[in-house]
Amino acid sequence: MLKRNSSFVKSLAVVLAVLGVFLTLSISSRAASPSIKVLVDNKQLSQSGVMLNGATLVPMRAIFEALGAEVKWEGATRTVTATKGSTEIRLSLGKTDAYINGALKVLSTPAASVDGTTMVPLRFIGEALGAEVKWEGASKTVYVNSKNGSSGDLAIEELIVSPRRVLRTGDTLTVQMRGEAGCKATFDIVGFKTDIPMHEDRDGAYSGSLTVLKNMKVSDAVLVGRLAKDGKDGSKEAAQTITINSKSSAPSSTATVANDPKLNKFFTAINPAPNASVRRANSVKVEFVNKISEGSIRLFLDENEVTDSCDYDAKTISYVPEKGLAAGKHSAKVLGIDNEGQKIDYSWTFTCGKKTSSSATSQNYTIKLSVPEANEKVGTTLHLIGTTAPNATVKFEIIGKTSVLSLITIKGKALNVETVADAQGAFDTKVSIASMPSGMNITINGEAYLDGEKVADISRTVTRE
Repeated sequence: MLKRNSSFVKSLAVVLAVLGVFLTLSISSRAASPSIKVLVDNKQLSQSGVMLNGATLVPMRAIFEALGAEVKWEGATRTVTATKGSTEIRLSLGKTDAYINGALKVLSTPAASVDGTTMVPLRFIGEALGAEVKWEGASKTVYVNSKNGSSGDLAIEELIVSPRRVLRTGDTLTVQMRGEAGCKATFDIVGFKTDIPMHEDRDGAYSGSLTVLKNMKVSDAVLVGRLAKDGKDGSKEAAQTITINSKSSAPSSTATVANDPKLNKFFTAINPAPNASVRRANSVKVEFVNKISEGSIRLFLDENEVTDSCDYDAKTISYVPEKGLAAGKHSAKVLGIDNEGQKIDYSWTFTCGKKTSSSATSQNYTIKLSVPEANEKVGTTLHLIGTTAPNATVKFEIIGKTSVLSLITIKGKALNVETVADAQGAFDTKVSIASMPSGMNITINGEAYLDGEKVADISRTVTRE
């Protein structure tokens, strides 16, 4: 009886071990979320990446083939081999060991199969085939650039963006592009605004612009110029990224490090600053003096590595937690090697102030709308101008209502718009209501939030002209 039980236990252990390996190697997309868009040379792939256990994983075959590599799968050993020119990459599912031309590369997360697709850590793509890789956490988008310049059937010879600095309210971003004549030309600020029109000033020379309005904000966004003609298209990524900050940042929360010789050797800015005490912080951002070697940059928050969830490029890394940073003391650490071979290993702490119900709700904040006035007749664009709590998030719901024979009220589809008040509490935003017919009564419901708490609301009725 004991022998039978012993044999049964051993058999059961083997079955469980095999099952465990199977579950480790084959993962359902329902367990890996959320879905992540992947663009190779500005063309979106049909396959998406995933976030799994805090790591960003991307489809290896789809990206490698888009970059011109040949990919083979060996079922017996569960090994993937990719070849491009003289470069050979080999890795196996469930293992952190990968080989590039025989040299060992240790993956931050094991390669995994998600719904039958081999997924690898984001940073491995750049190391494997020398591609430029950018991760934009806000839009959950991965950009892979083969470093071959423009892509598509229509070549873009030149893409110039000016001015080359942080843009603020009232500034005009100007984009100039040269390519084939007679095309439809546009540019995108990825994750912020798309299909911004450009005009052909002369044969093959295009220009377009964007004026920065109050409360516009984007950090290190990729700008892409596009041409389209007769079913063909082309695109090119600008050499510089776009940063718009129409609100002044609080000087007390950011270290410019200009006067600290221990820091200015490596950094131009650290936010939140070392030893800073801030009321709230929504992100951790580090800007470097020199470019950082590809694949070496790493960021830790409260002793947990968050690199795979960061936005980063050659000179910046930033992390935006989904729910902001909790109140209390935090530790941060950044590692890397710059292009001069200098090793960077810096740790610091900062404190976020505690939220108290009295700090927000006891102020008796309100939302005051100066535009539009009550019962005003409005056109196809609803312009919302007013004041509320400083730095509050203001959310508006616009609902159209029509009465039938004065007996039945029919509600249209609600429109939603969100903006952020500046340091003085002012906000200014617009929403198109062209879909609402003339004569319709429109109810504007607004709510203001500080640290996730509603601190004010308003309701106003206007009429569509």
